[in-house]
Amino acid sequence: PDRDYYFRNDTESLEVQEAYREHIARVLVLAGEPVEEAAADTSTVYAMERALAAAHLSAEENRDPQKTTNIYTLAELEEEFPAIGWGTLATISGSGPVSRMHIYQPGYVEGLNGLLETAPLEDWKIYLRYRLIDQASPYLNASFEEEHFAFYETTLYGVPEMKSRWQRVVNTESELLGDLVGREYVAEYVDPRTREMVSGIFLAIRETFDERITGLAWMSEPTKAAAHEKLAAMGEKIAYPDRWTDYSGLNLSDSYVGNVRAAKAHSLIHGPEGLEQIGGPVDRSVWFIPPQMVNAFYDPTRNEMVFPAGILQPPIFDPDRDPALNYATLGWVIGHEMTHGFDDQGRQYDRDGNLKDWWTEEDAANFNNRTALLVAEYNAFEALPGLYVNGNLTLGENIADLGGLTLAYHAWKKTENPSDDPDADRRFFIGAATLWRANDREDSLRNLVLTDPHSPEKFRVNGVLFNIPEFYEAFPEIGSGDALYRAAGERPSIW
Repeated sequence: PDRDYYFRNDTESLEVQEAYREHIARVLVLAGEPVEEAAADTSTVYAMERALAAAHLSAEENRDPQKTTNIYTLAELEEEFPAIGWGTLATISGSGPVSRMHIYQPGYVEGLNGLLETAPLEDWKIYLRYRLIDQASPYLNASFEEEHFAFYETTLYGVPEMKSRWQRVVNTESELLGDLVGREYVAEYVDPRTREMVSGIFLAIRETFDERITGLAWMSEPTKAAAHEKLAAMGEKIAYPDRWTDYSGLNLSDSYVGNVRAAKAHSLIHGPEGLEQIGGPVDRSVWFIPPQMVNAFYDPTRNEMVFPAGILQPPIFDPDRDPALNYATLGWVIGHEMTHGFDDQGRQYDRDGNLKDWWTEEDAANFNNRTALLVAEYNAFEALPGLYVNGNLTLGENIADLGGLTLAYHAWKKTENPSDDPDADRRFFIGAATLWRANDREDSLRNLVLTDPHSPEKFRVNGVLFNIPEFYEAFPEIGSGDALYRAAGERPSIW
């Protein structure tokens, strides 16, 4: 799952490392290698992967846009990392004209360049052959499918059995031909009222955020002005694109793995992030997620939020239910993504999506002091015996969770004015808690804590609601003697 899996020395990690080596050997045997040869090749593959992993940033470092934003000219890349062949990459058939490249992790590229210069060609052939076969395994015969599932799902996440084959194939189609599946999904399942109603919730939450920025005591007026501008410029995409991906140049056959490869090749050139777009103007209409996905995201480099149709369904949104519940669930998600524009990462980008510091030094210090309370709070959450949440890794999501529910609550109170309903606030907070209902197997939970910038669902509820003053007003029976009670001085207040 990430670089540190190769280097941890605890019992569980050593067991996963051994299970992975056994997986490599079994894949190579399935591909026709004798057992002895597969054992030797496994050592080669694992050693190369471990060397490449060592060159990567850690999960926490990956969250720092100052470290992961690195623009090079082709000439600079050829001079600094000559073994990689940048000229070949820059002239892939179908690509637009390349003059510069964004290198997410220069340290990795340096490590790759060194390995290309020193590792024997035969080792590269072994390594790349294995990678090709392993990545194709879910689309080959049952033996390859089962072996791939056994490691990547059962060993890593504790999943006991595969979905039926038709479900796996539909998932593959949804992933690789997202807009073809998405058009059918939208026609069948999207309520015609959805876009307008969701847009209304957006507007209410945006107005609430704007008002709260004005009222911040810890932020200076110049920084507030820039924050207002960024919020006003933040784009929103709701339910589905107005222009669908064109698949007319994609040729499919009766080969499952062949179709997967063809679809990926087509997407590389013509997809939402296709190379043919290089050198042209930024297309703000492009969607990077198909409408049937149950997900949402904020893109700091485009300063926009995207909410596909899949998440605009019960139990997260229902046009016919109590507005308190729609604001508690979908409103929380909307507020969460909006707050990402102002979390510890997003705040480093300006209204146009450029990496630019628009904060005064004092305001940045005030912000960091307030977020430090969140880091300490989440560091104390024990997900499994001896395994604690990483408050620094999850900081951005925790800021967005706290800000998101705060915004959703106040937008709901202002817009719906439920003052004549004494139980409305209780319904709101109970509804909010249902957003993160989930069951996690221990293996999955362990992997999530070690690698995921999101906190486990349990703490996305308990870590947020008990920081909100209005929660205690809705439930006055909660007091200082209760396990999850947080004293007012320990509750972070950011946005």
